[in-house]
Amino acid sequence: MTERERLTEDELIKTHDEELVQEYKEMIKESIEICREFEGCLLDGLEDEEYMSNLETNIRSKVVDTLKTAHTITINDVATLIGLKESEKELPNGRKVKSVEWSPKNLEPAYKTVDGLRSEAGLGRNDCVTIDGGSPTFVLPTVSHAFHPSYTAYNMPQQTGDKIAVPLSGAQVEGEGAGQDLNYEITEKDDYVVVEFKLDKPQIDVMETVKTLKAPETPGGKGVCITGRGPVAIATALAEAYAHKAPFVANFVPGLGYVVSISHDKNNPLGTVIENNN
Repeated sequence: MTERERLTEDELIKTHDEELVQEYKEMIKESIEICREFEGCLLDGLEDEEYMSNLETNIRSKVVDTLKTAHTITINDVATLIGLKESEKELPNGRKVKSVEWSPKNLEPAYKTVDGLRSEAGLGRNDCVTIDGGSPTFVLPTVSHAFHPSYTAYNMPQQTGDKIAVPLSGAQVEGEGAGQDLNYEITEKDDYVVVEFKLDKPQIDVMETVKTLKAPETPGGKGVCITGRGPVAIATALAEAYAHKAPFVANFVPGLGYVVSISHDKNNPLGTVIENNN
């Protein structure tokens, strides 16, 4: 090999090595950028977490202040404080609405949150809290009972566009039960009793019905499962009537069964689903 040929070969090797070094440097640069981006994501995540924590604190503070001054709370306030968000749904008629999707597992945190709010607001036996906003049948009893020993009422919209605060707590258990335009059917099961309420007519005065409501007596020691077609205020008033009479109270949810909404029974905690076996 001539000197020129050897030099040419050495230059090729050198050039190849430089290309490899440059490629390696580019790889390192890309890796550093990826690490920086990842670090940024982590910092953003920490900032988001801090933001959400501050937001929750601010919302909770406002809810407590409203409870102290106006003795009111909304179902959406409770949903927000336990981390539930509104989602858009399309109704059968094609109309799109935003609502919160509640599930039985949400009842325990909802109860603890509301109980804490009541304590922070300093509410007691002589206070009455008005609950506002749409609520599933199995959620309202939990929220209402969490305010015990305070009384509760539920803001129900009227045809006039106004709202009327219908009492939820305070009804008694007596005899065969009572209530304007209301009657009951009781079915005893092995482990619980089903109390079905029925309205005497399609249109009733809900305020008068609930004010005159007395829940029917049931066998002692058994949980009470409530069902019936009618306003959620009636189902909740019945649930509250049995709250300290039965080990647990459950409300019927179509397609799911009876959901325990009030409980003093470790075997049937809040959110327990009891199948409807008819």
